[in-house]
Amino acid sequence: MNYKRYLYGGSLTVLLLLSSLTLAQTMISTVSFGEVNGRGGIFPDRPDILQINRVRVDTLIKPLFEAERTETVYYDLLFKACDFAGTVYLQPLLTAEEPACSSATMDFGGSFIPEFGAEFDKVRFDNIRVDTDYRSITFKFDAIMLRLVQILNPPQQVVISLNWGEHPRDLDAHLTGPEPGAMGTYFNEPDRFHLYFANRCVFVESACMASLEVNEFSDGKPETVRIFPPVGMVTLRPGNYRFTVHHFVGIGDIASSNAEVRVWVGNEPERLFTPIPGNWIDDHYALPPGLAGEGQGDVWKVFELVITDDGSVIILPTEHYDTGFTEPGRVGMI
Repeated sequence: MNYKRYLYGGSLTVLLLLSSLTLAQTMISTVSFGEVNGRGGIFPDRPDILQINRVRVDTLIKPLFEAERTETVYYDLLFKACDFAGTVYLQPLLTAEEPACSSATMDFGGSFIPEFGAEFDKVRFDNIRVDTDYRSITFKFDAIMLRLVQILNPPQQVVISLNWGEHPRDLDAHLTGPEPGAMGTYFNEPDRFHLYFANRCVFVESACMASLEVNEFSDGKPETVRIFPPVGMVTLRPGNYRFTVHHFVGIGDIASSNAEVRVWVGNEPERLFTPIPGNWIDDHYALPPGLAGEGQGDVWKVFELVITDDGSVIILPTEHYDTGFTEPGRVGMI
């Protein structure tokens, strides 16, 4: 007697063929993706079709009157890359009739578990990475959601824009970040760069790794900072980056400047930062409002960027004021 079992993992379905079952034996199956490899380009006219090879199924068979044994079978399964409702996922092709992407089961539901039956003791999902020829997409298996999910490429650029209102006349964007081997000077800390109006490009092999876009007189708005992968790298340089706003000149203060800092990390949604309202620092009021030059030289520490070794970007809001005059060359230092 032959049984067909379907292991539903969202858009991932593994076909298990368990043969020669009888009611007088117990079977425990473990499904492992630890040895799989993916291959696209199987059909030249169908770049959306790929194959996942070597899905391993170990079945421990415990006959009633015989010694237990383990049978290992490897399966090669075809999948179709689908775009549906803004999500890219894999749809298994298990029948002659190709299913429509819109009818695919995209989320794992606990209702499927009873179908496994008592012979399933556990299902182990090891790391799986499948590279496809379909738009150069890479999938990984999410053991929590129990489905294959797209691995998004690390962001190739971070863009930071600073804009403000009528007063103060001039706010300046400052970015400090990792620059291994850089000597410490009055304008930068050791092993770190300082990007601002007096240093608008951080060079790596004659190309900007970070740049500042301002007008000729550096008092225009908005000011735009861009961070790129260094020459020879495919991801942004790992390390801690610090973005700071400096009140360079003009009446008023940062808190009442209507300043806006907008951040774009790759294709992720925009992040917006605005100054904490009120003319205060660390719960203590600063100079009374309305004084000429009041707030000049103050610093607004907006956020830090943490770029990991794999190029992922984490934004850590700081939202802190430093009052009192700070020289432009010293802004952003700890």
